[in-house]
Amino acid sequence: MKKTLLSLIFLTIGLGFSFAQPVNDTCAGAIDLSNVLTAVGTTDCQTISASDPPITTLPGATDGATDSTPGSDTGSGCSTQGADYWYSWTATTTALYWQYQNAGGDPGIYVYTGSCGSLVEVDCLNTFSSGYLGGWNIGDNLIIQIHDFGTTTGFDLDFCLNTSNEVIGCSDPAAINHNPATTIDNGTCYYVANDVCSGALPWPANISATSCTDGSGLVNLDFGPYGNPFGETNACDGWGGDAIAWY
Repeated sequence: MKKTLLSLIFLTIGLGFSFAQPVNDTCAGAIDLSNVLTAVGTTDCQTISASDPPITTLPGATDGATDSTPGSDTGSGCSTQGADYWYSWTATTTALYWQYQNAGGDPGIYVYTGSCGSLVEVDCLNTFSSGYLGGWNIGDNLIIQIHDFGTTTGFDLDFCLNTSNEVIGCSDPAAINHNPATTIDNGTCYYVANDVCSGALPWPANISATSCTDGSGLVNLDFGPYGNPFGETNACDGWGGDAIAWY
């Protein structure tokens, strides 16, 4: 009887260890990003390809990492998040360079400001991609989510991540958000104030709940100058990434 009881205890403990999640499995447990940053002098991620041996691996296949989304900490500008890891970083450079590697799962990355539960998306890169991330200032406190594509658990995530001194932003002097210091244009220029959420205009007074049925509040909006500089999507936008006007 004692042997059976001890066996059950050890089995329970063993299972507990097998399925324990990493400390940074949620935003609230974010750990220092330096744990996964690779020094440029050691490995330049721009010289690494997706098929090269992994530079950094997060062991999602064995450590129990889970999907934090959907929830209040869900970005929408790039790939659908799955099993993920969370990091905090006080920015020491104006950019990061990310190289996806495909030995394991399909990793992507989101960068946020704010705090858990009320994060504001700053930049992101889709899975199966590489490139620069930016849009913050040195000294900003950032939250970074590295995730698999749409899975709940189960795959190693392989990538290379460097700091960079590039300035990522809009280089067009005609744009509202032009930054003369920009060294790499990331396609986020906009030319009409309410092309972005922060420039939302007051809702037109002549539009009511019945406007779409009685014609009283029809608005002829020229979408010519509008775009979708930050790639916002929503449930009503069946195509995704269409031009958006904010009110």
